[in-house]
Amino acid sequence: MKTYLLFAAMCLALSLSGCDAAEEILDGEEAALKEADLPNCSKVINCCANLKSKELSEGLDDACDEQFVPAANRVIDTYQDAKGELSPGSDGERALYDETRGTVEVGCRCFLEQSVGQIDAVLLPKDCEADTSVGQAEADMCVGAVDELVNPAGGNNGE
Repeated sequence: MKTYLLFAAMCLALSLSGCDAAEEILDGEEAALKEADLPNCSKVINCCANLKSKELSEGLDDACDEQFVPAANRVIDTYQDAKGELSPGSDGERALYDETRGTVEVGCRCFLEQSVGQIDAVLLPKDCEADTSVGQAEADMCVGAVDELVNPAGGNNGE
């Protein structure tokens, strides 16, 4: 619930900032994804960096720096480490892929859609557009999914 309230505050702050810079971010190349299997978690990292470089991250800096970028990096690193231990194409690799995309990838997508996604879509850099082909979640799943992303069960941060 705390994370959901943070989203609401970020949405308000973001809607009040950056209007003059809109022309600068209408287009642009997307940064490379850190992990193609987890595009929304990769986009969280890229989006936060993109907004920060364009000085449009007011109200989002703390959330990006302290919660979402570290969480997305942790998820991707954990995924890549686990995938590296599995045989390519194995049932275990497929299970890891399905589980990760069905849980924390949902949280990354929800972050993109419910925080920076609340800014007029014309203003968003491509790095901030959620990949809607993965991480599908019903609207009521987002609060739990985002909480799971930033506060994983068992408290294991992979560190």
